[in-house]
Amino acid sequence: FVGRAAKEGIIDPDRSIQIGIRTHAPDTFGIKILYGHEIEDMRASDIAYAIVDRTGGRKAYVTFDIDCLDPA
Repeated sequence: FVGRAAKEGIIDPDRSIQIGIRTHAPDTFGIKILYGHEIEDMRASDIAYAIVDRTGGRKAYVTFDIDCLDPA
């Protein structure tokens, strides 16, 4: 779980972002979230900018939830 990783200091929430999340969690643990409904109207370049802006252009672990790409 992302929340557990944030609590244990495995990831830095201030430099973390989740893209395309379609569910709501009660706590984001300080991680920026771009929800699925938000990215529907965004260009790929806008999403890429949001990632670079959040991570500071530093190395980052990237993963994609398949539901983000195809919710069916």
